[in-house]
Parts: sequence; C-alpha cells; structure tokens
Amino acid sequence: MRSTSEAPRVLAMHEAGHAVAMIRLGLLVKAVHMRTPAQVRTGDLIVDGRGNARKAQGMVEGDPHVNPGVVEALRAAGQMALPIHRLFAIVDIATLAAGPYAEARFSHRSVVDIELAGGGAQDVRAAQRIASLLPDPSEAFAEGWAKGRALVRSHWPAIVAVADLIQGRRYTDGEDIHSLLGEGD
Repeated sequence: MRSTSEAPRVLAMHEAGHAVAMIRLGLLVKAVHMRTPAQVRTGDLIVDGRGNARKAQGMVEGDPHVNPGVVEALRAAGQMALPIHRLFAIVDIATLAAGPYAEARFSHRSVVDIELAGGGAQDVRAAQRIASLLPDPSEAFAEGWAKGRALVRSHWPAIVAVADLIQGRRYTDGEDIHSLLGEGD
C-alpha cells in the first residue's frame, strides 16, 4: 500500500516518460520534482533551479531547445526572433508528449483522456506553443507527438526503472537518472 506522503505511481510514470524521452533525445535532465495532491492543495510549491516557484504536482527540469516564452517576449517587443530549428522544436514536443503517453500506457487509459485533464493538458498547451513558432504548426505538433509515443513504446523498461527511482521522492537529481540509464559523463 502506498504511503500518504508518496506521490501517486501514475505521476511517477508521467514524469519518468518526460525524463527518459529527454535523455534519449540528447537533452540534459537536471531534476525531477513530485508532490502529492495533498501537498499541492496546501501550497507546497515546486521550486526549480532558477528559484521559480510553481504550483504543480510534478515537473522535470531540463534544458529544452526552444523556450517559447523568450520567443513570444521578443515578438511582443517587436524584435526579430532567431529562427527556430524545426528538429529542435520536434524534439521538445516529443519530450512533452512522452509524459502523457507514459501515463496513458501505465493507467490503461486513452492518451486523449490524459490530454484533456491535469498535467497532460499542460503538456499539450506547451507543445502547441512550440509548434506555433514553426511555419507548419499542425504538422510539427503531430510529428512531435508521434515521436513521443514511439519513444514511450521503445523505452518502456527504462521509463519503469526511472519511475521506480523517483517514486516516493520529492526531488531526484538528474545525475541519478542519467546514471541509471547509463548516460553519465
């Protein structure tokens, strides 16, 4: 039986999906944060490495290729944004998609159900923002989302192993995850 201080297994699977996809696509995972629903309700915020507090149940910190917030701020200021490389955007969309797909596979639910509620909805919105920076947003979103699904299918044992590692922890250092997957320095 799960202790009440432990985040739900489905959350560990979701965050592990993101982390494994990031690593397998060559991105650095800095940390994984998880909170129980009760902790979130009482205001136990996740504070990332930059000191930003977020009300979320789970989060994988890493180094994505595309930061749509920066590009949007440049656009709003009337400045020219640097062109976004399509491959980098697809990689970031795929890492976002891997969380909902891992959660769906674990819980035997449709990924559409996951996308419509909770963290899956946030992942979809973030992926859509990244895709909107490209000339073909619908195609880019679909390609990235399909790549995320394929990553979950092909790396399921690694996702389960990472979920085992992060389960029950508020914070897991990215080095531990890279080491587990044989991706250390």
